[in-house]
Amino acid sequence: MATADPSASTLTDAVEPTAIDSLTNALGAVGTAAQGAAFWSGITLAFAQVPLLVADVTASRPTLLVALLVANVVAMALGSGYRA
Repeated sequence: MATADPSASTLTDAVEPTAIDSLTNALGAVGTAAQGAAFWSGITLAFAQVPLLVADVTASRPTLLVALLVANVVAMALGSGYRA
């Protein structure tokens, strides 16, 4: 004798799309936040390079300048689609 309740499958069907929509919204918000952080990091990294060039720190540590430039390019590439 089957004891399956047909209302249980209807409840499961009703809950799953809501959970999926919530997860999709949460992932979208996290993605937007990450993109915004990358965008603003790229801007601040550009300003961080100026004092290093003026103080001539990069003459003694040229890898620092290269690392900052690479980080700046990567951050701006990741944050390029950000809309505030």
